[in-house]
Amino acid sequence: MDHTVLVSLIDGARLEKTGPDRAQISTPDNPQRPPLVFGPLTPGLLEGLEALQAGVTLGLLVGKAVQTEGVNSAGRIMVILQRLGNSAMLRYSLHLNAAPFVTLEPNTHYYRSEEEKVKQDSCLVLSKFAYFRKDRGEMLLHSPLAYAKLRLHRSAALAAAYCLLQPQTPAQLAQKLPEFTEDSARAFMNFLANAGTLQECDDRGATAEDRDPALAQWAFHDLLFHAGNRLGRHVDPYGGTYPFKNLFEPLPVVKKPLSEEIVPLFKPDMERLRLRDIPFSAVLEKRLTIRNYGQPAITVDQLGEFLYRSARIKEMSEEAGVSWRPSPGGGALHELEIYPVVQACEGLAGGLYHYNPQAHHLCRLTNAPEALVQNLLTWGRMTGKLEQAPQVLLVITARFQRVQMKYQSVAYSVILKNVGCLYQTMYLTASAMGLAPCALGGGDSDLFARAAGLDYYAETSVGEFLLGSAPPIQPTPYSRPWGVE
Repeated sequence: MDHTVLVSLIDGARLEKTGPDRAQISTPDNPQRPPLVFGPLTPGLLEGLEALQAGVTLGLLVGKAVQTEGVNSAGRIMVILQRLGNSAMLRYSLHLNAAPFVTLEPNTHYYRSEEEKVKQDSCLVLSKFAYFRKDRGEMLLHSPLAYAKLRLHRSAALAAAYCLLQPQTPAQLAQKLPEFTEDSARAFMNFLANAGTLQECDDRGATAEDRDPALAQWAFHDLLFHAGNRLGRHVDPYGGTYPFKNLFEPLPVVKKPLSEEIVPLFKPDMERLRLRDIPFSAVLEKRLTIRNYGQPAITVDQLGEFLYRSARIKEMSEEAGVSWRPSPGGGALHELEIYPVVQACEGLAGGLYHYNPQAHHLCRLTNAPEALVQNLLTWGRMTGKLEQAPQVLLVITARFQRVQMKYQSVAYSVILKNVGCLYQTMYLTASAMGLAPCALGGGDSDLFARAAGLDYYAETSVGEFLLGSAPPIQPTPYSRPWGVE
């Protein structure tokens, strides 16, 4: 036989004897996964668990248990394997000519293997959601559709996967690579199909991904992001794990001044506003996007009041690395920064500024290239479908490491949720103040990083919000959105 399938414990799993007839399997590198406790165990069953550390064929594992302890031990071995499999503690390796070729590693306890998923006459093609990436010196093949990922141990395995860019039967794949017989090619394709990276196709190469009205409308990067930031399709450390706590210093709650050109801002009397503001329900009902402006332009005092009411620090603890602001933020980390790009604001010169939420002032970025600042305003006008230039474009950035220091798997998802919260806070504040707000759905993060002189991977834009004075006649709340006939 030119191929075998070995089953073993996943990398990082540790078998420990906890008594004369008891043992547990844990993953110290991922303490969020609870250990599996087994017992009472016969010597043969304990020996079977130990064999799983190195890898063993299922037939040998069961056969040895039956030989040493009788037929009943086969059922107990299968129960143990089922528990391990349901906890994503087992991996499966295809060996060709006694050497590892590809290994399937479950991502989640939802994974269930189907050994005969590929038939002899099956025609399959690589999923449009499949992707390769480097991991520990080997190539991984993965898909956000899948509950498992594949580790390719040889360049021939990568070549075989590449051949599957075009529809293939096992016999056709075997003809393309000398490593394969038809049986081993089918076994390889079965591994890929079980990992969700291979799809059955018709004679035109179309798969269920093309016909399914749900799957067909997903963009690759959106589905990858969704699967990676939610539990269900991976077993990576998740949530507030502080993965870099002992490696890097956390970023301060408030950024240092970016220049010496400081503009103090107006602070409204919040007690007076509490008594005289329009009711909250009225603000909610009034909230809408306004894409044109009145004259004169928004004033610096209005901008100051807007930022104070929507984004200032009300209280903070530098020691704990948290602050409390009008808009909620995951873990009270408040990684978001606001950079006003000013085109027209009475009392404030045009240019690019940074808002300091603790001191409540603006700091002008004196080295920002004027051409790039104008490009930002142009993109804001185009994205917002404005007929004239925006009066003020508020660029919202994230200091990514503020969140990445604490959260794993969900860091960028948390940031985008925080942007949504800040958008709504800004909308309600602008509505209460009688200003013209417009949140934008996208922007050029590279352009902003260049304009502000920032490291793209440390801090750049994740949201944009237009602000100006309200026009005399405002649009109705239920006017047709842009692009709807």
